[in-house]
Amino acid sequence: METTDTIRCYRFVDDDQTSAHGDMSWQVGEWNKVGGPVACCSSGLHASPTPRDSVRNVYGKRWFAAEARGEFSRQGHKFAASEMRLVEEIPSDVLRRFAIRCAEDGIGHIEQRRPLDARIRQCVEAAHGYLEGALGERELLDTRRAVGEALASGAVAGADVGRIVAAVLAASSAANGDAASWTAAAAAAAYAAHVAADAIEAAAALGTGQVDRGCDGGAWVIEHRSIRTITAVRPPHKPPHTATPPPRSPPACPHSPAAASR
Repeated sequence: METTDTIRCYRFVDDDQTSAHGDMSWQVGEWNKVGGPVACCSSGLHASPTPRDSVRNVYGKRWFAAEARGEFSRQGHKFAASEMRLVEEIPSDVLRRFAIRCAEDGIGHIEQRRPLDARIRQCVEAAHGYLEGALGERELLDTRRAVGEALASGAVAGADVGRIVAAVLAASSAANGDAASWTAAAAAAAYAAHVAADAIEAAAALGTGQVDRGCDGGAWVIEHRSIRTITAVRPPHKPPHTATPPPRSPPACPHSPAAASR
């Protein structure tokens, strides 16, 4: 455990601004404080140090920039602190645009190696058009169904392509559904697609003895992208969409008897 000055961080809360696990209530600008020892995944107020890390730890639907201070306990992509406050809510469309960007990056990475079924790119383009107001929900759902048809027909094959399809479908679902959960799914699937594509290429190079190119580390594109710089100007507020149910919420930390303090 360590003690430090105030740091910037990011966290999710439920729609009513309570912690997803427990009954801690949050108000923008007001400090919450917990007593006793602080231990990540066990006790304390939890957040992540970067936007990308925060999308790995989605517990709630509303996303906030926050500040933390006091005692700290760190673990992987998150930490627990004895004091924390919400500073500013980040619009859900920022998450939706990040999901689309992840899918687009994955598509581009794989298309450098082989062509993809046109319906895959059309699906993510429709998600972008939907957010811009150029397309309606019907067009969004039509392109999503078309990708499903491509899967059913066998036109989509391969570990890398399968993962990018998952990223594209998640990005499309984020456009009119639960932005937080679907964006987390899109980012994870796009990263996995990058890794799979690089691994397939490396294996092929080893098999032919032509190891002159190797893996170009494209998977790290997703890791280093800053969510808040995707758009220079935040998108206009749109009413929340509810047509697409979210993926199953992530489970609580396995070692969290004091989950109420999240």
